[in-house]
Amino acid sequence: MAFVMGASVILPLLRNTATHNPQTAEEATPAPTATPIPIPEDPTTIQFTSTLLHPSGLFTIQQPEGWQPSNLSNNGAEVKLSMTNTELQTVIEAFVDILPEAPADVEALSDFLNPGRLNVTWRNYTTWEESTRRIEGDRVIIDFVATLGPRQFIARQISWVENGWVYNVRVVAPESGTALLRYLIDQTVASFQPNDVYINTPASWNAYYDAEADHILRYPETWQLEDSAPGLPATITAPDGTQLRVELIEGSVASEDDARAFVESLQSNSEVLSVTTSEVDGQMAYTVSYRTSNLDGEEQSGLVMLIPDGENTHVANLTTSLPGIDLADETAREQHADLWQILSTFRPYHSDVSLAAISAS
Repeated sequence: MAFVMGASVILPLLRNTATHNPQTAEEATPAPTATPIPIPEDPTTIQFTSTLLHPSGLFTIQQPEGWQPSNLSNNGAEVKLSMTNTELQTVIEAFVDILPEAPADVEALSDFLNPGRLNVTWRNYTTWEESTRRIEGDRVIIDFVATLGPRQFIARQISWVENGWVYNVRVVAPESGTALLRYLIDQTVASFQPNDVYINTPASWNAYYDAEADHILRYPETWQLEDSAPGLPATITAPDGTQLRVELIEGSVASEDDARAFVESLQSNSEVLSVTTSEVDGQMAYTVSYRTSNLDGEEQSGLVMLIPDGENTHVANLTTSLPGIDLADETAREQHADLWQILSTFRPYHSDVSLAAISAS
């Protein structure tokens, strides 16, 4: 579990600079002192005012005032979001372990969280020790004590298995912040919401989310988001040149005939090959396979998903250099299952969330 706690953020706060002065034999070297931390007397005054979407699109979590994203990572085996409050020297971490085989029960989960595995997570601290461990229902709760230079910390981790993945929340706080730690971890665990519709998609993929257009889509991590702006079309490009254009258009595409007409309007040389229907979160969706050609006259194949949403329609349009084949044909669908899987992640997303990002400041 490539999980590194927020010590890299806290550590600079504990360092002291000094100049070298000659000392007599009678002078004692002063002990380092740590600046007092203004732990709030009533942690419940801390408000969780916004919801963050991990850049993978796999989960959301609420963000308390005063905490900023400090680490966002995804290596396909672990997906993590860290938030740090430097004044309170407190770190909140939410992370998901994607394992070849999930622990079968809570006892197996506790075995999975063994000292060797946990030791990696504390490598940025001077010392650490597990103080207590217990099982409550389907959850493993572990308490820790740790040090970083002269500072003493306490921590709690709560872990559980859901839909074959291991979900974890850990909070690290100063040793005087017991009430703060308990409040933060309870609130964070309660707000941790997996996007269950993406459980069967590759964890390593990224998410494209437009808060103004209210839609979301996941795509392979090797693809590049070329251009985007809230409410405007976005282009995502694969290494082989396949392009995906995502946008919200005015007008409702409410039938197969409407879907055909939309594709035929894209280019004068676009030819519809097939139209299939499906449901996306209870809404009718139309997927159109078509052939077209680029400006050089080279044949291309296209696949577009149209999801009507009130008076507008969400559009995800894939074009590839494959020469004019019907991507909805059973054989082609098997050969290019990755393209279909990308489109299967496209959906309206009417949620008051923000895509988590680390501030440049």
